[in-house]
Amino acid sequence: MFFLIRFEAQNLFSWFAGPRDVAAGKLLMALRTGGEKSEVVFDESFGANMVGALDKMQVALLEAAKARRAVATYEVSPYPKPQPLIPKP
Repeated sequence: MFFLIRFEAQNLFSWFAGPRDVAAGKLLMALRTGGEKSEVVFDESFGANMVGALDKMQVALLEAAKARRAVATYEVSPYPKPQPLIPKP
């Protein structure tokens, strides 16, 4: 019999674990921001690994937002000084 455990943490990442994964103490993690799936060892360092993964995701999302902002930002030039319609004598 096969059981698949799936847990989604606030739509940030998903963990997938089958019976062999649970027995081996490993989880398969997929980030919602894209990229490769990775194996995560479920031990004492699990919390630190998740904090590290969230920090990397935060940096990647910030850099992507800055890149989108740079593409969508246009510099405008000031209007030239208006010329008088009637020249001064």
